[in-house]
Amino acid sequence: MRSILFALSITVAAACAPATRPGTVNVASVRSDISDSIHDTTNDRTIMSMGKVTEQKAVVYTTSKDGMTKQEEVWVRDGDSWKQESASKITASATR
Repeated sequence: MRSILFALSITVAAACAPATRPGTVNVASVRSDISDSIHDTTNDRTIMSMGKVTEQKAVVYTTSKDGMTKQEEVWVRDGDSWKQESASKITASATR
């Protein structure tokens, strides 16, 4: 009887637990959504990496298709989609 009650309490606790921890962001999902937005509009660059990501804002590092232009872009959530707020070119520092 105890084992049945124990199993039932674990099942109920698992059912009530949140799917993700509060304050966490699914960065892979955000990256995919922003990549889709890029491809739907200009399709001229790809995402190299992600910077800081929150529920409402993401920093994204992109490179042009030819690899010559790299940018740091700030994207903000607009309803169910992501919109680019700003972009600045990244220049490599000169090496000797």
